[in-house]
Amino acid sequence: MLASTPAPIHHHRPMTLLSTDLLRAAERYVAAGVSIIPTGVSGDFAKRPHYDALKKTDHCYWDEGEQKWKATFMALRERLPHAVELRAWFEVHRAPGLAMVTGQISGLIALDFDGEAGAALLRQLGWDAHVRTPSGGFHVYCKHPGWPVATLNSTSKKTLPRGLDVRADGGLAMLPPTVTQNGAYERLSATRLLQRRHIPEVIEVDGQTYRLRELLGLDCPPEDRPEPPRAAAQAPVFAAPDREGAHGAQHERIDYQILVEHALRMVDHRGRNDAGFWLCCQLRDNDFSREEALEIGPYWLSLLPLTNTKGRREAYLPAHFEASVRSAYRTVPAGRQSRPWIKGYGRSN
Repeated sequence: MLASTPAPIHHHRPMTLLSTDLLRAAERYVAAGVSIIPTGVSGDFAKRPHYDALKKTDHCYWDEGEQKWKATFMALRERLPHAVELRAWFEVHRAPGLAMVTGQISGLIALDFDGEAGAALLRQLGWDAHVRTPSGGFHVYCKHPGWPVATLNSTSKKTLPRGLDVRADGGLAMLPPTVTQNGAYERLSATRLLQRRHIPEVIEVDGQTYRLRELLGLDCPPEDRPEPPRAAAQAPVFAAPDREGAHGAQHERIDYQILVEHALRMVDHRGRNDAGFWLCCQLRDNDFSREEALEIGPYWLSLLPLTNTKGRREAYLPAHFEASVRSAYRTVPAGRQSRPWIKGYGRSN
């Protein structure tokens, strides 16, 4: 299936698909250095991970909020599945489909051309597709460049040409010989991987100009891109709450900017995620509502560096802070000692 070495982190061998047996196909993909997961193929679970098969092979975590085990394929973004896992998924649990974990682990990015707009764009680009999807769309496999590349879709990221989705780091792309209720994923005759040098820097689609290679994240490593101007965000202003403190005494609520300043001092050694979660917990413990914490988010993000603790450019998005807010504002377990950083106010002294 793959005629060239798709990634510098694995030794890939050429792969051909000799039968429609899912286990044999899965073994061949893994032998070629492609990480795969089991999937469902119909109803609400079409093209999604096969949650039951994953959970029964210990690919799961305990969700405190929902109080249940939830499936994850996080480990398979870091390593290839073991032979015993493949047998369990496809022989024991009878998973009816399989998908590639795209990105650096597999050495591949799947460019997904969907619908009439996607087919027209593929014709315009003149690339050979590797897979035809049941809906009549196409997947083109591109060699992963070795730096982080985001998974994107044109419906949520309006800067992409219509009909083009990107399955990159952390993404999934359904693989032949999977057959869904809508039809089969069909392997086509293309054997060569698309190289990023073959992706045009600029294209025009429907009268609009797109910097395609840059939009796909394939122009250069993130740390080599010029730093964009930081968006200014105004610090929100809140009315003083008329509330009682933890022990029934009246307290003035601390200025949240004091908490923000302290969290910023933590960023260099603890990272933006940890510092952001600390900030969310302190806002919670100092009697700021969840809605107020979310309002503070854009201001917090505007103050952060664009690099991680290792000095490398790495995205820290509003969604990351919002996830920290959701986690911090869940019900605090009984008996937990939750103390605000500013003593004398909050849940306990």
